[in-house]
Amino acid sequence: MTFFSFKNYNKSSDEELMLYISNGKEKAFNELHSRYAKKLLFFFFQKLNDEDKANDFLQDLFLKIIEHPNKFDETKKFSSWIYSVAHNMCKNEFRNEELHLSKNNFFKEKQENNVTPFFCEIDLKLFNATLHHELDKLEEIHKLTFELRYMHELTLNEIAEVTEVSLGTVKSRLFYATKKLSKSLQFLIAKV
Repeated sequence: MTFFSFKNYNKSSDEELMLYISNGKEKAFNELHSRYAKKLLFFFFQKLNDEDKANDFLQDLFLKIIEHPNKFDETKKFSSWIYSVAHNMCKNEFRNEELHLSKNNFFKEKQENNVTPFFCEIDLKLFNATLHHELDKLEEIHKLTFELRYMHELTLNEIAEVTEVSLGTVKSRLFYATKKLSKSLQFLIAKV
């Protein structure tokens, strides 16, 4: 009789975990889920602006992994692949339901002109609210590129894989988004 050795999945790469999952290893799936669930839930929530729907999408995504692990393209990095799947799920949702989100207008009243303009005095919540408000003004592809880079910390190459465009296009979109946002946010700082 042989003894089974305990496999420490937390030291395995994402790609190795997918191989183990395709062989029915539940603990490998649990490890992969623990690595990506929170990040992907945040991604879905940003896109859908609905916590229940974000949770449903997250569950559906991991169910797809359980049911069809062979759909993972082994030539790609897992993080790029899973964000591509998540992005496509959102695109399909918008296309199928023609979902258009309305956002709150964060600036209903002008601030008084006599407030001293010091960056350190800007309320972080106001800055974040303004950032998201200005992001919503961008074209969806520029917004997505910015979010994947700075909120989800994907590399430029990973973003290129997720959005299925060249690295140069990613750089161009990121430059455009950053330039537009810096102008908008600089205007906010000047107003304060």
